[in-house]
Amino acid sequence: PNDMTTQLEVNTLNVNWSVLGHALSYVAADSQVLISGVEAKDYGNAIPGYELFYQHRELLQDTTSHELLLASEEPFADFIDYSVGIYQFKKDGGNDISIEGVSVTSDYSEKETAVFGSINLHLTDATDLTLGARHIKFEKDSMNNTMGIVSNSEIKESTNVYRVSLSHHFTEELLGYVTWGSSWRAGPDPVILQADPTHPQHQMVSSLDSEEAQSWEIGVKADFMNGRARVNAAVYRQTLENYFYTGSFVTYNINPTAATPSTTTFEFTSNADAVIEGIEIDASFQATANWVLSGSMSWNDSELES
Repeated sequence: PNDMTTQLEVNTLNVNWSVLGHALSYVAADSQVLISGVEAKDYGNAIPGYELFYQHRELLQDTTSHELLLASEEPFADFIDYSVGIYQFKKDGGNDISIEGVSVTSDYSEKETAVFGSINLHLTDATDLTLGARHIKFEKDSMNNTMGIVSNSEIKESTNVYRVSLSHHFTEELLGYVTWGSSWRAGPDPVILQADPTHPQHQMVSSLDSEEAQSWEIGVKADFMNGRARVNAAVYRQTLENYFYTGSFVTYNINPTAATPSTTTFEFTSNADAVIEGIEIDASFQATANWVLSGSMSWNDSELES
């Protein structure tokens, strides 16, 4: 049997203030989660009524975030809307796992600070151009202790991401747009394996590089019959570098330097490059006051290189 307990506490705060034609908002959140207990690992139930071994686990995580945003409420000179802000995220936690005499503990601290801004230019009554940018500073420290063998990891990265969008109303019922953007995602926490964390093969699969992506989309939005009918269509393409790809379970050697192999299984995640292309179409029709007909279609083609 399993005996797991999860405790979760979440607190949020949202403050808004309108002053001198601007909207100032502050959003804060804080959460704590504690997971502890014993989990049976005899998935195949080899001996009914008896568990071969258990996993004892305790996870503690504390997360806080703050965001301050200033945005214009009306276009300046009927031409420019803008918003600027700052965001901070912090996460601290740790794991304590033991299974059949193998003890693994880890601690980590993660912090992200970002400054961002966006400008919306009303080029004409029918055309808008939006430009956005975000500067990200990321730091993460982690420690892994596997049966007394300690390894430490430190990551410090700074990057910029951008977004550009152009939209045009050909008529009141027909809107066309094109959007390009970039994104970034920090590498996940180091993987905790039942192995020597100082071995080069272990280090190669336990820590991953950060993911970077670029994407663009071209689409149209159309209304017909005084708004009773609607059709949206878009074509898109996304390229990812160092995508976090999780494969199927594989068997690996716990101690590659030992004369006699000792193996176990794990579902590894690795960095891979990927390209995703697709088309999406959705439509709806207000047939009567009480009936709406709707449907959608999508086609996706993806390629992964690992």
